[in-house]
Amino acid sequence: MSLAGLVFNLVTFPGIVLNGIVQDYYVRKYSVPVARLDGDALEELDDEELDGRDAEPASDESGEVVVDFYGIDDYRSTFAVTLMPFFACSAVAFAVFALSVPLIEGDVPFWWLLAWLGGAVGSHTFPNTVATDALWEQSRATSSPLKFVGYPLVAVSKVVNLLRFLWIDLVYAVGLYLAARSLLGVVVF
Repeated sequence: MSLAGLVFNLVTFPGIVLNGIVQDYYVRKYSVPVARLDGDALEELDDEELDGRDAEPASDESGEVVVDFYGIDDYRSTFAVTLMPFFACSAVAFAVFALSVPLIEGDVPFWWLLAWLGGAVGSHTFPNTVATDALWEQSRATSSPLKFVGYPLVAVSKVVNLLRFLWIDLVYAVGLYLAARSLLGVVVF
């Protein structure tokens, strides 16, 4: 990770935390296979040894939780665990931006707090590459009609993952803000 990426993650930590909480909820709800590793064991593993698993922060200090997205048996569970954090975090970011727009327009002090929080959450909505790839494989293998929703969402997520070096996550957050401003501009003003 570059220094700019590290600083970005430090500044937008509320989005990382919220995304982790939402993802953890769905991981538990759908009984996704996980392994708990201590920090030293995780550092010793390389990408090949993780083999399609993603390291997610644990809720305690005992180490990391490795979520096995490829170990999910049914498509509905894979869909929910991969995409529900995207939908939930997008909704939260949009709602926070909707609250911030009147404050910004009214020149209220501390408007930036809500704008920052919305941007932080909105910048960490898209699923990572491992989760997206697991959903893509499940979409190809399933006969569920839900795959027709999954395919376009996975395609967009794959493009976003490829364009992360262009800060596309931040562009998405700005888009959420502009959508909230546009909607409230019609309703409020």
